[in-house]
Amino acid sequence: MIKATQADVDRFLRYVRVLPCGCWFWIGGRSKGRGNKIPYGTFNVNGRAVRAHRFASEVLGRQSCPPGHHRDHTCCFSLCVHPDHIEVVTAEENQRRKIARKAAPPAFNLEG
Repeated sequence: MIKATQADVDRFLRYVRVLPCGCWFWIGGRSKGRGNKIPYGTFNVNGRAVRAHRFASEVLGRQSCPPGHHRDHTCCFSLCVHPDHIEVVTAEENQRRKIARKAAPPAFNLEG
């Protein structure tokens, strides 16, 4: 688990913009990382970079992610850091959802 102070949380929230659709859009640093084709937010805490959605899930949503599990954006938006839009699922379920989304991309509008 990420250990964060209130100052870390306050700093994190300065990089969030709430969209009309309910997503929390990450405007901070981004990277694609290992094998990713789409960018994810990154946030520095305790001297190391972590995925912004991981920080949101663990610190704000108090949701741990056991080994063999992944965090899935239920809103299908990789730069969303809303803890309620991030669900911990098995690696298999995450892969199944990824394949299903590619077959039928979701129809959502980031502007409401």
